[in-house]
Amino acid sequence: MNILSFDVYSIFRRKTRSEKYSKIEVKYWIYAWVTPLIIIFISLCNEFLFLANDLQPLYGLRVCWISQRLALLTFFGVPLLCILILNATFFALTIKHLIEIKNSTRMVRNHQENKIRFSLYFKLALLMGFTWACGFIASFNNISLLWYPFVILNGLQGVFIFVCFTLKRKNYQMLKGVIKVESKALSSEEGTNMTSL
Repeated sequence: MNILSFDVYSIFRRKTRSEKYSKIEVKYWIYAWVTPLIIIFISLCNEFLFLANDLQPLYGLRVCWISQRLALLTFFGVPLLCILILNATFFALTIKHLIEIKNSTRMVRNHQENKIRFSLYFKLALLMGFTWACGFIASFNNISLLWYPFVILNGLQGVFIFVCFTLKRKNYQMLKGVIKVESKALSSEEGTNMTSL
């Protein structure tokens, strides 16, 4: 989500793309794999190489996860909090750039435009992983009621992305047109087969 947040921000920040996208993808790939590997490497070294301490994750000892609370905070909570802060920053900067773009085009404000803008901001927030804020607060403040929206929203994130970005009126009309064309082709093919018999 962090890479997506940065990418969305960088798209709205720049007027043109200065690098080829394949170069950018390689940088994203390195960031997405190397950063977690560093955290995992440090936690595994702490688990197996150092004497017993409060930062040992004790993987799988009490639960099938990080068993010590301080280790959970260090190796999961702090990185997650950093990502949430970065994503919130990228979200705010993206919104700022969208507002600047809107103001520079001097569009007339109306109710429909506000609805569209709110929808866009909501979609961006979903993409940028703000559902994890519920899980973060729930786990470290012992607020069990927040686990429900966290599990539901995270579990349905793929559905939200599908509904927000794929299930659009234009795509629906296009799909409907394709189905009509295929059904006509199929029915004319069946008619041709029947007459040749």
